[in-house]
Amino acid sequence: METKLEIASNLRKILESFLDENFITNNNVYFEKLLVHLAAKDNAYILQAPFALDWVDRCINILFEDFSKLNPKVISFVFNIFGLLINNEWTIIEIRERRLVDKMLVVVKRESYRFNPSIKLGVIRLLHAISKYSIGLAYLRTINAWQFLIEYCNQDHTVYVVREARHLLYEMLYKFDVKTNDEKLEILKPILENVYDSHKDTILINVDDYELQHKLSSSLSLFSFILQQTLDSEEKSNIAEYCKVEHDIEITLWKLTETSHDEHFMSKILSTLSSFFYARLVNEKWNGCQISPECFTDLCVSIFNEMKICISRNYCVTFLKVAEVNHKLWRKLGNRVPKDIYIQNELVRFENQLITFQILPLYMLLRTHEFTEEEIFEKYMTKIFEIVCEHTLRIGYAYRDSLFNNQPAMNADLSLKAIHGVMAMVDILEHDQAVLVFQACIYALKEFMMKLYPNAAMDDPDDSNPVAAEIPSFTIISEFSIQYMLF
Repeated sequence: METKLEIASNLRKILESFLDENFITNNNVYFEKLLVHLAAKDNAYILQAPFALDWVDRCINILFEDFSKLNPKVISFVFNIFGLLINNEWTIIEIRERRLVDKMLVVVKRESYRFNPSIKLGVIRLLHAISKYSIGLAYLRTINAWQFLIEYCNQDHTVYVVREARHLLYEMLYKFDVKTNDEKLEILKPILENVYDSHKDTILINVDDYELQHKLSSSLSLFSFILQQTLDSEEKSNIAEYCKVEHDIEITLWKLTETSHDEHFMSKILSTLSSFFYARLVNEKWNGCQISPECFTDLCVSIFNEMKICISRNYCVTFLKVAEVNHKLWRKLGNRVPKDIYIQNELVRFENQLITFQILPLYMLLRTHEFTEEEIFEKYMTKIFEIVCEHTLRIGYAYRDSLFNNQPAMNADLSLKAIHGVMAMVDILEHDQAVLVFQACIYALKEFMMKLYPNAAMDDPDDSNPVAAEIPSFTIISEFSIQYMLF
């Protein structure tokens, strides 16, 4: 078994080989495995050896002079190793004395356009390591390092780059706000500065321009992510308040809805609006205890307005997506919200309103059929009417009217999309909402089976019925019908 000295010596030889101008490799796995081993606590002694920092120093100097002298995979590896060295507080002083971070960031600013996704990930991890220290966070502020992160979020990067850049950007915002009481508003400003001029009260983009729309979609996605992260935080942040006061974000997004004529883009706008509504609720109404049931009218009315916009534009699919997004955001609030809330003096369970929106196409489709057990289905529909509020009822009827001119196949496709949307939430649905969906799906499945096997005796399946025997899951369907559809 190799001794620690032998391991360090072998690693030193490997690192030296990476600096060869003729070094070529087609496999990233070796670099990843090496990073995993070096990051392990048992191997901390290796990076504490003087040669490790000396090697990084040499690499940075090479990149500083001529970026093309090192293999891109080696460059990515250098950024990652540098991040591991910064995580070790014993090396911080020497890193600072050698001004290695300054040199590295000069390289990043100068050569960023040449970085591949792997190098960008290395840059993000390096910045993350620096941000763990108070002095490092202050340093990143002075050089506006967050601009790299916004750039990585707003361009066509891989999902891994975007994900890690978003998380680090939010962490920096959170620390500036909660830990240091420093809002750092200029971090948020570039995200929306190309959208709305508050002084002229006008939208600055042509919403029919695909390129600008694509760029803005990235900004909206980033902004939604930041706002949604505030819902997951154990401590309140003022990010939503800053967006409201400094950027007038709600008015900005509502104005975008007025000028947008693209359904996919509209979905992005409304998702961002919803994220802001929930973040604002937590910021204004949550004080560490459960929010009072009387505090939800503004939130709910705003969400109902989003649903109305979808109907007015005949955006039937976006209607379902917006309902799903709001339901997921509501579940993020957890114990901070009561089960029942007041919406303009009407006590309701808001999750019931949202799940009703989500499966409206299925209700509409079922309502057009004649059921053999009409009385049972009517009881189910009566139950739905009892749990929805007046706003939901009106929106439901408006949505129904918007479907009248659709082809039957289109409405069936909407119903399928509705089921898929709910299935995407299967792990977070409450029992009551899950039962409502299950009952509707069982009705739909039973009607489908009756059309497929019209001669089957649906109410009395047994082995003596040759037609019913052809239906593989007939008995299960019947049992579920009896157990869940009767109440």
